Amino acid sequence: RLMRVENHVVSRGEDIVGEWAACSPESAERFSAAGYYFGLELRRELDVPVGLIVSAWGATSGESWLPIESIRDVPEFASVIERDRERDAQRPQLEQEHEAAVERWRTERDAAEKAGKPLPSPPRLPMALRPQSRAGSLYDSMILPLAPFAMRGSIWYQGEANVGQGERYHTLMTLLINSWRHTWGQEHFYFGIVQLPNYRAIAQEPGDSAWARLREAQRLTAKRVADTGLAVTIDIGDADDGHPKNKRGVGERLARWALADVYGLPAAGHGPVLQGASFENGAAIVTYEDGPGELQSTDGQPIGSFAIAGTDRRWHWARVEITAPRTARVWAEQVSNPVAVRYAWSDNPASPNLTDGSGLPASPFRTDDWPAQ
Repeated sequence: RLMRVENHVVSRGEDIVGEWAACSPESAERFSAAGYYFGLELRRELDVPVGLIVSAWGATSGESWLPIESIRDVPEFASVIERDRERDAQRPQLEQEHEAAVERWRTERDAAEKAGKPLPSPPRLPMALRPQSRAGSLYDSMILPLAPFAMRGSIWYQGEANVGQGERYHTLMTLLINSWRHTWGQEHFYFGIVQLPNYRAIAQEPGDSAWARLREAQRLTAKRVADTGLAVTIDIGDADDGHPKNKRGVGERLARWALADVYGLPAAGHGPVLQGASFENGAAIVTYEDGPGELQSTDGQPIGSFAIAGTDRRWHWARVEITAPRTARVWAEQVSNPVAVRYAWSDNPASPNLTDGSGLPASPFRTDDWPAQ
């Protein structure tokens, strides 16, 4: 059964807009594709009825989806609170300016239509006038009213709108997860986090990446917050589309995590999980937690997308050798004394092909905490 919450912003305490429907081509057409494939796998493997609710609004930031009380007094989010105050003050003027812009567009549109010319695009609504951009707005409107429903957990498929805020995003996600668990009164309210996919031009040289920093925040949230999981999608993205079409892969990877970690089925729910790294004899020794089978590549090719650096912080692509079932030796001829190692640390890494017996990809990581350059 599917329910789609319609996009709307209302005051806290008002009802949601949405209704249940049997899963069909008609009801699934407007549903989350990732959610559909997730539910399909649960239905097949568990052989029980599955109910899914999608409550989502594209291009919104994480701050919109948690209660405003959870960040109001947190110093890291002072700029968000101040931003909303400034937007409130600007709203009357911006509304007048936008209405004038719409009137000009209508005049230009009518003239172009009469002349048989291409029609101009309408003016976009300023961000300050979009109610869904306000911190806490979508929690009040599209999450809190769902709390009477008994829930096993949630899929969190968001992050693009917070790229550039990687260091803060881990705090945001921790607050959001804890606030939803409090709202439902469920300590074990599971969260499956979809890590950002590969996107934009393939990296030719190692360096820094705002997308990688956001992925790091997602990985650390799944590692540090109990009853959470991570669906790594670093290999099924699209360089030209921030919303890649392969939603089946996303949904099925989320389902593998849920079946293993939530429902306790004997299946591998994730790929290699980093345990740590040390440095000796001119190489990085990267160790992964116990898991199914040995470290290997997904495609039979040499493992790629590793980079190492010395104290000069200059990154070089590295070679990789599997020296034990869960250990890899990483080195580069240009770095005699490495102090940091990274894996798939770019918007779109060239060959993020590290896996193990699970067949699922390893998550990008870094061992350094160097600021963005």
